[in-house]
Amino acid sequence: MTQRERVWNLLLLVVHWLLIGFSLGTVTLIGPVRWITRFGRRLNWTQGTENAVVIGVILLLVLVSFAATRLLMRLMAQVSRATAAAMSLLTIVAASGALGLWMNPVWVVSHMGAEMQAGERFTFGPYPTEARMRELKAGGYTAIISLLHPAVLPFEPKLIADELAAAEQVGLKFIHVPMLPWISGNEEALVRLATIARAPGGRYYVHCYLGQDRVQMARTVVERSGLDAVMAKRQVPTSFRKLTQYERGAMYELEDEVFLVPFPTDEEFVAIVGAARTVVSLLDPRDPNDRPWLERERSLLARYGTTLVELPMATDREDPARALEIARSVRRLPRPVVVHSFLSPSTGRAPASQAFMRAYLNDVH
Repeated sequence: MTQRERVWNLLLLVVHWLLIGFSLGTVTLIGPVRWITRFGRRLNWTQGTENAVVIGVILLLVLVSFAATRLLMRLMAQVSRATAAAMSLLTIVAASGALGLWMNPVWVVSHMGAEMQAGERFTFGPYPTEARMRELKAGGYTAIISLLHPAVLPFEPKLIADELAAAEQVGLKFIHVPMLPWISGNEEALVRLATIARAPGGRYYVHCYLGQDRVQMARTVVERSGLDAVMAKRQVPTSFRKLTQYERGAMYELEDEVFLVPFPTDEEFVAIVGAARTVVSLLDPRDPNDRPWLERERSLLARYGTTLVELPMATDREDPARALEIARSVRRLPRPVVVHSFLSPSTGRAPASQAFMRAYLNDVH
């Protein structure tokens, strides 16, 4: 085989792999991924767990599509040129059909999620048609918040342009808050959504493509950011109390409006700033392991305008005297107050949190 023939065969392999992968990927996203995420939400999986499982499915898809492509190439080498061309044409037709499906959201309406409301100001759902935008406008909505991302090629860039034009035609403000499903923490997008939720006024329709994945994250952020009167009164939202399991362990409510949690993920931070008036960090800035986490926390809470109180403890051992001192300081802080070290006492590997909780619960006050 000549060098030119090897290059040509490699090119054919790559092209067919992309075509087959796109077709199988469409089926996988509409089918198995939907089923997995629904199952995980029934079991209260964290976002990190859901992301990891879906990424595993995507990696499996890559391997399966590559194996299918290799098999197809071997079959094509054993048949006539006309038959091989027909087999190639089938992969093109399948991929074109999948692309057409994604380019036209109304074609997959049966796979779209139902619209959901959070308070009176936010509705979450799938990609809206111009007709739906006109209904929203008539219903008093002021803006569309699109979570579509230009990196989701080849269809979301076109859909973004289409809905921008439609929103301008209808008279709705278009707000672009791009999010990537499963493979990103979407920190900037979550912060921006929380900022919008905390600002007074406005009525918003928030959407991704199918209204099933990215909107779930957005809805969680908006609800936990404290809607309407909840934010104004700084009460602890019911949704925050229900968030008993964090990525790094369990939450404990030591007494009314005093919570002990592990170091939050970015999404969990959004929930905390929507509920807490004061956040207390037990991380030690002198510890090189704690320092980067503390710096990140300072930056995040500064954006939200939430008070951060640093009461450091040694993280590798229990210090009952220091724990009691901190416990008494926490009692004097404005509530709701959220206290954290890195891990939760529920992990059995958090001496600082364990000492603080013991001191707080045993202190006579």
